[in-house]
Amino acid sequence: MSDGRSRAWILVLAALAFLADGVGTQAMGLALPALLASWHLPRAALAVPTALGLVGFAVGALAGGFAGDRFGVFRALLASLLLMGVSTAGCGLAHDVAQLGRWRLAAGVGLGASLPVAATVIADFSTERRRGLNLAIGLACLPLGGFVVGEAAAFILPAYGWRGLFFACGAVAAVLAVFAGFGGRVAHRLPYTTAPGAPVRQRGAFTLRLGVSARDTLGLWLAFFCTVLLYYSMFSWAPAALSARGLPVAAVSRAVSAFSIGGLVGGLVTGMLLQRFGSRACLALLGAGAMACGLVLPHVLPGSGAALTPLAITIALLGATVIGIQTLLYALCAEIYPVAHRAAGLGLAVGCGRVGAIASSYTGVIALDRGGLQGFCASLVLAALIALAAGVLVSRQIPARLGQASVG
Repeated sequence: MSDGRSRAWILVLAALAFLADGVGTQAMGLALPALLASWHLPRAALAVPTALGLVGFAVGALAGGFAGDRFGVFRALLASLLLMGVSTAGCGLAHDVAQLGRWRLAAGVGLGASLPVAATVIADFSTERRRGLNLAIGLACLPLGGFVVGEAAAFILPAYGWRGLFFACGAVAAVLAVFAGFGGRVAHRLPYTTAPGAPVRQRGAFTLRLGVSARDTLGLWLAFFCTVLLYYSMFSWAPAALSARGLPVAAVSRAVSAFSIGGLVGGLVTGMLLQRFGSRACLALLGAGAMACGLVLPHVLPGSGAALTPLAITIALLGATVIGIQTLLYALCAEIYPVAHRAAGLGLAVGCGRVGAIASSYTGVIALDRGGLQGFCASLVLAALIALAAGVLVSRQIPARLGQASVG
């Protein structure tokens, strides 16, 4: 196999790891109604297992990043996918809430670890010119994985129940772990990057000295925190906010699904724009767009008998800008952290994002209780503003390459 084909195969493998992450992330939510009915439990009874999954994700992101730098990204990816697969399948063996919580915690660690490691694989084996776009394609597989498992669940749940869904989702990650093992063997004869003169990853000791300034690291952490908080606020609380304003359940579902569709497009477009205009200009555009969408959102609610289109377009644009910012931040981490500490840098940043996801459980409900839809949208605008300010203040940015060819 030629080096070019080997490199392409490795990039596809990393993108599929993102898809497995999307599958594992959605498994709990899809299984939840059937699980509650099977165990005759109120919804609140599964709050702890759900929260433990988020906690595990934050811990896994930190551990996975350091493990990738310490032991190699393919070993870390194999271990994270195995843990994700075994633990997700283990959820199907649970017989009470405590057992389910332990399995979800372990699955969260695997899910969290795989994200920064898969992103590092893409960054390490991409040319400098194509790195942003390749990361955007990989990240696009996250919502794609959610879509795939959503479609599959429509067939699995009626036939095999919630246990069968967990087994199937776990099997996806386990199969991909086998491919990660083969990918590691192929990668041994390839350089980590095609950029001329780039250093090879070192298997050094654990360290927080990641080769960039404290300003850049703290800026990235804060930007990740606010962006992921905004993302989870939309999925967790936007349906409640819109329903409280009288929208039917079906209309709410269609409107919120527009966020994912917009995000899929926005992430890919951001990857292409990064190649030409650089990160600072793209971040300014995306941040301003997210704030504008948050300000407009309360004013596009359809009245009685009115079309849902303006609301769906606004939410789709919000999804495009938010996922665009997230894609940009991944590319920025891959750009500024040296190869020897790239996985740890990404892991720490992704971990801060997971803390933002946990915080959204509280910020969203506080904003809704105190200000209704207007207050909720104001919280989205504030999160976008802080993410924009934090990201723009990072001193090392992806440069604009307006004068270069579009192929890399």
